[in-house]
Amino acid sequence: MTSGDPSAHHPFPADPGNTAAANAEHAPEAKTTLAAELWYRSDPGLFDDELRNRLLVEFPGATFSDGVALLPHAEHSFDINGSAGVQTVHLSTGLAVPRGQLPSAEALEATPTDQSWSWPDAEQEVPGCSHRILVTEVLASGFEPKPRVESFQGVLRLLAAETSPAAIRWLHNAHWRSPDELEAAHPLAGPVNMRFFLVSNDEGAMVVDSLGMYQLGLPDVQVHFRDIDPNVLVELAFNVAAYLYEHGPVIQSKAQLNGPEGMKFTATWEDSVLPPLRTVIDLDPGTPFSAGNR
Repeated sequence: MTSGDPSAHHPFPADPGNTAAANAEHAPEAKTTLAAELWYRSDPGLFDDELRNRLLVEFPGATFSDGVALLPHAEHSFDINGSAGVQTVHLSTGLAVPRGQLPSAEALEATPTDQSWSWPDAEQEVPGCSHRILVTEVLASGFEPKPRVESFQGVLRLLAAETSPAAIRWLHNAHWRSPDELEAAHPLAGPVNMRFFLVSNDEGAMVVDSLGMYQLGLPDVQVHFRDIDPNVLVELAFNVAAYLYEHGPVIQSKAQLNGPEGMKFTATWEDSVLPPLRTVIDLDPGTPFSAGNR
């Protein structure tokens, strides 16, 4: 399996429908927080003077206290009027050194590697880790997906370059990735995980889906199918997710999307087949490749 980056030619939409009405009957998902842990084989020295000074240069106004740092992204802000007058809210990223050590075995039990398709070496690399840094969004719900993802990924890239982590555990969508991917991969690689499952009660049926778009207030993407190479559909689903990331939730139910090898897919907004329960855009490949009840 691969986790895919968008192909050079978007495979859709053949007929996106009335995109202005795409969400007339489907409210976007409630936004939640992106969160990741950087894992290390030794103490990364997060609050050593050299790294602290670098963070202050990159994030003017950064504050540090008791094992916690708050990094404001000054380029992303808005003003609110309150009882105390006008206040400026900055999109921010928080860093923390968790107080208790978490053995890597427990982390692997909580976040198995079975859906970490992009990094088959995770199961061998993670057990050597003993320290971690928690990275979370702060005050992010009022911002659009792109500044959120780009700001969060920018912090991860800086930390990876300065502290050389051995692994990244994405907490909000339960998978591991190699820090080496941060520079080259699409911004959604990490914040969104591409999953693949066999359906136990329907022989030959499979599901490919994204997990993580709903944290950004966008629908995840799902394909419930049989007799198609799942790698092809992982790429398709990721491309659709990337399209939504760039353009917003503009794909309407019953829109016809172009797929690989001349295939056509019908998009439908519906509840996800797999947990967590959330709204997805389901891509139906049509007869004879559809699975489940249509």
